[in-house]
Amino acid sequence: MRIEEALCRPIADTPRTRRYQELLDRSVEEKLPQFDTERGLWLPTGTPAVWTEEEVRGWDDDTIRRISRDARWRFHYEQERATPAHLARMAFCYARPASRRHGDARLLDLVRRGLRSYASAQTDHGSFVNCPMRFAETWGSHEMAWRLEPWVCARAWLGDRLPEEDRRIADAMIRRAAAYLYSHPNTDPNNRGAVWSAVMALCALYLREESYLRAARENWRRIAPAILQAGTVVEDLGPDSNYSYTGFSYVYLYRALSGDDAYDAEMVRALQWFGRWRTRSGYALEGMSSRVRRIGMNRLADLLGAWERFAVVEPYFGVLAGESLDTMRAHGAELNGGHCTDMRIWAMMEHRPDVPPPAEEPAWHREYGHEYKTPGCLYSLVRRGYQTAVTLYASQGMKGLQTWAWGDEPPILLAGAARDVSATRAWALDTAEMAVGKGVATSPWYDRLWDRRREPWTYSYRQSFLWTHLLFTPESVVALISGRTGPRVTTWCSNRKAAPEPRVEAGFVRFGDLRGRLAFVGTEPVLRPGTDEGARLLLFERDELVTPFALCNERFRFLETTPEGRTLFEDATGRYEARIETRGERQTLAAERLSA
Repeated sequence: MRIEEALCRPIADTPRTRRYQELLDRSVEEKLPQFDTERGLWLPTGTPAVWTEEEVRGWDDDTIRRISRDARWRFHYEQERATPAHLARMAFCYARPASRRHGDARLLDLVRRGLRSYASAQTDHGSFVNCPMRFAETWGSHEMAWRLEPWVCARAWLGDRLPEEDRRIADAMIRRAAAYLYSHPNTDPNNRGAVWSAVMALCALYLREESYLRAARENWRRIAPAILQAGTVVEDLGPDSNYSYTGFSYVYLYRALSGDDAYDAEMVRALQWFGRWRTRSGYALEGMSSRVRRIGMNRLADLLGAWERFAVVEPYFGVLAGESLDTMRAHGAELNGGHCTDMRIWAMMEHRPDVPPPAEEPAWHREYGHEYKTPGCLYSLVRRGYQTAVTLYASQGMKGLQTWAWGDEPPILLAGAARDVSATRAWALDTAEMAVGKGVATSPWYDRLWDRRREPWTYSYRQSFLWTHLLFTPESVVALISGRTGPRVTTWCSNRKAAPEPRVEAGFVRFGDLRGRLAFVGTEPVLRPGTDEGARLLLFERDELVTPFALCNERFRFLETTPEGRTLFEDATGRYEARIETRGERQTLAAERLSA
């Protein structure tokens, strides 16, 4: 494949591609006033472009590493990494006739100035050093790849539109940087290794270096089984609501550039998983994140290219691409292009107008209770009239049920960005921190049992002396927290970044005008602000054997609850009964629908 075949493919003129281009033009126009027109560097208002000599004098490597993690210096990292991506978007819009910025001399001038700034900041061995922190040498060569990739794309999109002297500067800069990347492979079996493989394949196409393509393929084949595990996208120990999106975007880019189709089936399964692992309103179903909790919509953009490419295999992926654009627009995130320079460009090139839309929503997306297991985590994703997840073991302190959303509404339960979670705490036990046993449940006497053979679906699991019994009807989730009598506190975490401020009414906690609500029995909760920005905690202190809650809509009612563990309730799908039987420290749950 030639670089032009990969990066300069014809783009169909359709409503979807016009929408992608409109968003791309808007994001370019949003950034234009923030650029230093002399140096071609992205410089948001009120922030310095580089450190002063006084600030950096005397810094050693240890100081640089420490400062790079200080929040006060984050701008310098973001500015240095993001500038090439912003300029590459400008290059694409300048070259594409369908862009309203086509032929805009201001764009070309900024790209040329930025190119010269980066070339002048490149060391002899190829690394970019626009600031004292040498990111590629400190954090890994994937940092080099992120800065190099947009320059290769910009050079290919502009072609001969770039003056000859600038073409010479760009080619020399790219060649030195690619040599650095090749001599510093990143073999990490996660997003970093995927980034290296994808950008190495890009350099192979541009420079026509077969050895680069061989290196990219060998590295990818070595790390792919660790990344694409069990139909998911794993970041070290499990999925991650930040880095799984990053990693998969570069899995896609490697596939698009290398022609290596060995893992297409796994990529399709991963896309199905991404479609399940979020609310209809676009929030990741938290609990199992391995590294970072990401609250927001901007990561949805990372999937656009793959949604469009594999729509020929599963037409519903095209629907999800359109829904992702709608979701990002609703939350003000539609101007974020994600990774891979800008995933909207790749989505435009991948879009196939000849793929007919599906006649109906496929079963894999419509309703499910699917369990996923990797060496680092065990969790279930559930979608009926609502969306939720239950995590039994994972690396972070977010076990249990952390996210719940009704229909297409934003989630009324959502963990904070770092510390605030939903949990029951008693007798030095914290259900968010304590994992459930990893053994496969084949009997009610095991520590967990997931039963979907009849209505309602049930999920029971034990953490030391405390049991959680979950009942899933088509419209409601009832949670029965059961264990030794005595004081215990159950906390449910809401988040104003998603749902309105909670307010307590008779037997319910409501969230603005949302239909989704939390039902409870007995004393009203105490409302407290969380430690994390936006988090709101609902604290229920109880001493009964069984404490019932329900995540539901306005048609739910608790009809009867007893101290022994009998719970009678109803929603729009029928009347249900649950009975807990206790034998010492063991519990079993019987549940049935009494009437439809």
